[in-house]
Amino acid sequence: MIVDPTQDRSSQYLPMIFLPVSKKKAALLLSAYPTLVREYAATDGRRFTSVGISESQLKTASGIAEIDRSLPWRYRTKRIPVKMTPTPAMASPTLLADALSNQSYSMILGRIHGLYGGRCQVCGSDHRNRNGRRIAPRLMATWNYQPHANSSVKKGLRELIGLTAVCNDCLSMFSLGDARPCYHLAKESRKSEFHRAISHLSQHNGWPVDKVQAAITATRRQRRRWDDVIWASDISWLSKTGILPSEQTQLGLRAIHQDYTLWKGSVILDRTFRATLTAA
Repeated sequence: MIVDPTQDRSSQYLPMIFLPVSKKKAALLLSAYPTLVREYAATDGRRFTSVGISESQLKTASGIAEIDRSLPWRYRTKRIPVKMTPTPAMASPTLLADALSNQSYSMILGRIHGLYGGRCQVCGSDHRNRNGRRIAPRLMATWNYQPHANSSVKKGLRELIGLTAVCNDCLSMFSLGDARPCYHLAKESRKSEFHRAISHLSQHNGWPVDKVQAAITATRRQRRRWDDVIWASDISWLSKTGILPSEQTQLGLRAIHQDYTLWKGSVILDRTFRATLTAA
């Protein structure tokens, strides 16, 4: 169970389930349900607010739709399962961070983290550095892959359809079927983390381990069909949702030097994809 690491461990306190909600949403829940929801820690240096409910009150809180929708995926009445979305070998899972300017990417981070209180949407956890300052979770992009109708044409379009704030442990679950599982960790840590992530996914989805293994195999099989496809990346979802207005969507200098192009203000093309267009 998640507990506040800043709490005095010599004192008695109830295990808490922290809610990944914005500061505004936290204030609304605190005022509407004062007997269930409480502020558990002072707002930290990143202006996030920690609010939650005790584990003993989960059943009561889950019966209230507004609170149930605010719970991490793991604790909702209808638990949101983790679905592995394969990332093909030639599609970067960190494209937004790699290609966008620091200013554009920082704006995305700030808005997504603000929506979810700097916590993981899946399990509600956070991470802190040695000084006790909360480290914001990672962003996981969800893409809809659309390969060319002619399978002999090795080009495709992937469309951004969502962003999720996740901790390292939960991000590992989503990446199990990727060409590089646990890509966000140091290379020497990936093998051990892969096995931990299988156990983590089994617990979260309530699946036996053999079902998790079968899901990984199926995800890999799907991914391999696309591993030699070169992808253009449509990020118009960011402007449509107001997370990053189109006029503030800019490539970083490093990406420009690596020959990335922002086509029509919302589609990122790398040099490999552009070379196929020229050849065609």
